[in-house]
Amino acid sequence: MLRFFMFFLMTVSSTPLGLVHGKQASKDVAEMMSHPHLSEALFQNKTFLSELAEADPETLNTILGLLNGLLDVSEAASVAFTTDVIAALNDKNTKSGILAEATSNQTKSNTAKTAADLAVEVAQGAVITAQGAVITATSEFEAADVHHTAMVDELNDKQPVMDAESETLRSTIVLVESLLPAGRICSYGSSIQNTFSTGSYAVAFADGNSWSSFHSFEEAKSLCTADTECTRLFWYNMDGGSYSAGGKYQLGRGTQSNQKNDWDMIPATC
Repeated sequence: MLRFFMFFLMTVSSTPLGLVHGKQASKDVAEMMSHPHLSEALFQNKTFLSELAEADPETLNTILGLLNGLLDVSEAASVAFTTDVIAALNDKNTKSGILAEATSNQTKSNTAKTAADLAVEVAQGAVITAQGAVITATSEFEAADVHHTAMVDELNDKQPVMDAESETLRSTIVLVESLLPAGRICSYGSSIQNTFSTGSYAVAFADGNSWSSFHSFEEAKSLCTADTECTRLFWYNMDGGSYSAGGKYQLGRGTQSNQKNDWDMIPATC
């Protein structure tokens, strides 16, 4: 250690004071002064420093200047460390905020993606359903088009025939009507059996005569045709035989019925 001090002193003493106070010491002096144990060694060798102060105060002043310079550098480095820590902490906090925002945006994006995926799935289902509907509608339209074409063909093929037939029927009807006698025409249906159980009462007939004043079938038809209110004939079934051949007949109007069960009804269409 003593040899190290001696070398240090020789180096310091050979350095101009202007360079020392201007913090421009030689590389060798700067390296020695930055030695981690130099200041501790100097502090622990007070006797050596006392002797050096008596023997070479100028060198000691040089050492003092270097020590003050190192102190300034050390304090500046300490402040720089603290500043760097604060700056690093601020940068860390900033980056933490950026990370939190990015994480939140990622969560929102994932949520939006999930919703979008669901919407896409729903839309794909709707597309498939729509495609099926289009296929069905296309098939039904094609069938309807074929049917329409067939109906048009049938119309073109059969309507002239039907029109001709209708015209023939109209002409025939006109001819038949021209051959019929003028006035009211009636036709008569089948006999309807009288189901009344009583046999002791009969309402008045349309011609105002009693049940005993009957008519023949031809006479009854002629009277019914002439009577605009006649809607039926009554046939006296007690004589047997066919209601349209022989027998006794009377006229009826509206919904008139006969409660005497030996008179059956023959409806008239006029």
